[in-house]
Amino acid sequence: MHSLRNDISSQVANAYKDSSSDKREHLAIEIFIQALADVKTIESVLEQDPKTLEEAYQIAHNFEFNKHAAKHVA
Repeated sequence: MHSLRNDISSQVANAYKDSSSDKREHLAIEIFIQALADVKTIESVLEQDPKTLEEAYQIAHNFEFNKHAAKHVA
């Protein structure tokens, strides 16, 4: 997921270098969410309405971490 975030950030910055930073962030968040495979992770990200790609990444990362940790607790 870390690589995905970095790739999206880099590619959006290159492809939309003439766009505002707000527009680039919005596009990067949309692309990141579309690239997520797990519906519950996507829902978690959307529910928290991230304003930056980094926020979206942190939400998804934390959700996935907690999901995997919960499997080992039971």
